[in-house]
Amino acid sequence: MFKLLTSCTLTEKILVGILTLIILISSLQIGQAFYYSASQPVPGHGGTYVEGVVGDFSFINPLLAQTDLDRDLTSLVFAGLTKFDPVSNNIVDDLATHTLSPNQRVYTFTLRDNLYWHDGVEVTADDVIFTFKDMIQNESFPNPSIAADFANVEITKVDEKTVKMTLAKQYAFFIYNTTVGLLPKHILENVAPADLLTSDFNLKPIGCGPFKIDTVTSNAVQLTAFDKYHSGEPYLNSIIFRIFQSKEQLLQNLDGITGTKDLSEESIASFKNDARLTLHDFTLPQYVALFFNTQSPILSDKKLRLGLQLATNKQAIADKLAKRVQIIDTPLLEIATSNWKYDFDAGRADGALFDAGWKYRSNTPAVTTPAATETTPAAKTSFIKNLIPEAQAETPASAKYITDPSSGDFYATGEASFYLLGNAPAKSTKIVVNGYQLNKFTPSKGTWSYKAALNLNTLKEGENVYKVANQNGEFDSITIFYSADETKRKEWLAGKEATPATPAKTTTPVAETPAKETTPAATAATPTTDKTAIQEVLNNPTYRYNGDAMLSLKLLISDNRPDFKIVAEEIAKQWKERGVKLTIESLAEADFLKRMNKRDYDMVLFGENLGYNLDTYSFWHSSEARENGNNLSNLKSSSVNAYLEQVRASFDSSERRKRLATLREALSEEVPGVMLYTPTYSYAVDSKIKNFNLGRIALKRDRLAGANQWYLREAREATSNLGVWNFFKWFFTTAL
Repeated sequence: MFKLLTSCTLTEKILVGILTLIILISSLQIGQAFYYSASQPVPGHGGTYVEGVVGDFSFINPLLAQTDLDRDLTSLVFAGLTKFDPVSNNIVDDLATHTLSPNQRVYTFTLRDNLYWHDGVEVTADDVIFTFKDMIQNESFPNPSIAADFANVEITKVDEKTVKMTLAKQYAFFIYNTTVGLLPKHILENVAPADLLTSDFNLKPIGCGPFKIDTVTSNAVQLTAFDKYHSGEPYLNSIIFRIFQSKEQLLQNLDGITGTKDLSEESIASFKNDARLTLHDFTLPQYVALFFNTQSPILSDKKLRLGLQLATNKQAIADKLAKRVQIIDTPLLEIATSNWKYDFDAGRADGALFDAGWKYRSNTPAVTTPAATETTPAAKTSFIKNLIPEAQAETPASAKYITDPSSGDFYATGEASFYLLGNAPAKSTKIVVNGYQLNKFTPSKGTWSYKAALNLNTLKEGENVYKVANQNGEFDSITIFYSADETKRKEWLAGKEATPATPAKTTTPVAETPAKETTPAATAATPTTDKTAIQEVLNNPTYRYNGDAMLSLKLLISDNRPDFKIVAEEIAKQWKERGVKLTIESLAEADFLKRMNKRDYDMVLFGENLGYNLDTYSFWHSSEARENGNNLSNLKSSSVNAYLEQVRASFDSSERRKRLATLREALSEEVPGVMLYTPTYSYAVDSKIKNFNLGRIALKRDRLAGANQWYLREAREATSNLGVWNFFKWFFTTAL
């Protein structure tokens, strides 16, 4: 072959060289084409994910995490016995497998093989005991919320890989508590629980999660992949969290960002057509609500709370928030909102507020100026009676038998069909409404109902008077004004409530003793106080009063939430139409939390997250109705307590739903607040990120649950079709 080449001319040698090169290139291309046909793409290692975040971090420690960034970082650096899987929406085994005893009180956790901390030390049962027993259950542990999750739980070590947790009673949600990340005993065993807050470990942590801390600065935190992670080394080489002080600053630096959850509402629309970043919308098991402080003097009245709930138009609030919310009517997010009792109804709201004793006053009240004598309690009472129409100032002594749609003397509605409901006087043998005898009335039952409807001619446009009688004659009546026009209803109610009755006769004092001479100062003080009260009425003719007290409430909000300000202002506007004065108190976050934790408010606007298990126990149980507790309504109801405890003890899903339905009814009767909406969030992620699946996340940090499976680069993996004979088959059937 060599001699043949040497005998060739230069031109022939060049041609041979070119032909050989062509054959080599063609062979490589054919080989590559065959390899692609006989292989499949798989995730490849390499690349960096950069997330832009607004906020800061304090504790990169799963037992102390406070901020959103704290929770994001700890979810990647640490791992727990179990974890939440957003794709299946379930709690699954993580560092350990587990079993539950037949009596549903003993959980046994067995650690997997080949578990390592980031410094290479093996994870053992001693770390589990250290985390839950030595730290969390220690009386000086600084996080009472997590400590409460493991109160009355007996934790014992079985062997180097096995730990048992025994509960005092059945608790279906306990398994969710075991998602908390473990701490390394070999690093922290000499740190007292009370000193954990000041430990250097909080900024230089060692975990056993998929990523480990690389560098920490005030502007960024960089994590690198942990090659000994028990579920396999992550595909990404690193994750960087770039920290910004505001959403506006983040928006100006998006070029180097691979993903972010901290988008302003104004900027979200601009991302819908973005070629690089894709928006992923999601909701969490949380809600924003207006919580009534049920222990405050004014809001202890359920009728008033009901009136305020009925006066709240949630759809109008949603419209103000650009409809990026889902309206809800119940704090029990497992139950359809259509089952909730109280929707917006201006007519029923007016009725409930009136029944609670809050009524409109006349714009020009007839006021009799008291004589210039020393003010006595009797004189003050006389002044108030002159200020308030007599029909409103005095409560009739006779019993009211009509209970629905109002127990008052008059009511306005926009409903074209409704029922009058009531009780019958003792020994009633029949009930007659406007001359019509009720055939279905049963004396032994003692209650009756009458349908008022336009199509039955038992209701007409305008004023309707319903007189109820038994065999002894009329015993009750109510005047109901019907109109589909809310303005007409409001005008009728205002006129009805403001119409004064016949003035009370002047009563001559029994005592003939001349009044004592008063000093000029005392004489002058009396008309000043009365004129102030008169002027208050003249200045606020649209508000309701109960006696000489205006229906005035205060709503506490954080100035850190501009969306809450929008909601509060809309509610204030709506309630003013019903005669309620609402003052908004917007405080700095620290001051807001201090006031909220002390329960120093009439109402507070706040959001609550139900977490993985949708457990509402801490939000409504009376044990949390205390300073720093989670029961923001200060609700204290023995029936609600009992139903909450029953739900917690139920492992059967069908039985759980039945108990939730009962709990729903108990909560609806209490009217502890106005459930408003569930917010919609958006997570912007670069389209180059592969294997991204947001799933049904419960907490914002759960968006990172699958980060160890995300990848930017691809590799190829041979299939069973890769072989010599398959190559020839492919070559002659496909390549040619």
